[in-house]
Amino acid sequence: MIAGIGVDLVDINFFDKMIRLTGAKRPGQMFTADEWTICNGLWEWEKATYLATRWASKEAVFKALAHLLSNKTFDLRLIETLNDSGGKPYITYHKDFKRVIDKAGVRDVHITITTEMNLAMAVAVAEQ
Repeated sequence: MIAGIGVDLVDINFFDKMIRLTGAKRPGQMFTADEWTICNGLWEWEKATYLATRWASKEAVFKALAHLLSNKTFDLRLIETLNDSGGKPYITYHKDFKRVIDKAGVRDVHITITTEMNLAMAVAVAEQ
């Protein structure tokens, strides 16, 4: 059964400007170590798109889950989106994020990501 749906749309240009203005400082505070490591291995023109899709994913997952929690909030840095060998995005269930989904009564979170021109979009579905 679906417990929540979240969607987010972000401007890739924002992340491009952030990288250019702050270097590694700001994005490193917003993303997991694995997300940031993958980003740093990309070509310069790919970095902003990668970070924008990961941020849209974090926001979409948050929107799918937060309403199910008593305090209605949690740290977005707990949400990590990686890609499998076929390129399909998935949410990792590290210990602290697993606690969040357990409290929300959710057993799985599905994610899809797309980009078009200067926009990145993610849709998350929380499943009970």
